[in-house]
Amino acid sequence: MATVSAGAIRAGRALLGMSQADLAELAKVSTPTIRRIETDQKGVSVETVNRVQGVLETAGIEFMPETEKFTEGVRQSKASLSKKK
Repeated sequence: MATVSAGAIRAGRALLGMSQADLAELAKVSTPTIRRIETDQKGVSVETVNRVQGVLETAGIEFMPETEKFTEGVRQSKASLSKKK
């Protein structure tokens, strides 16, 4: 799993309408850890970022890598959208 950017983690969480506290609980980390990840602060292990990314992917977020033509992106699966209704 390639580690994604702080902005992508923040955007994925926002697409799901999830609070930092909600994401922290699901990823079994503290809310300040989520805040540090989303603001790209040092002191967070790659394993922790990967765990948070995995939680978001399980919830229906797809992280798209940067290419020559496009910047990194985030999108939400249709299946996860139908669960919100």
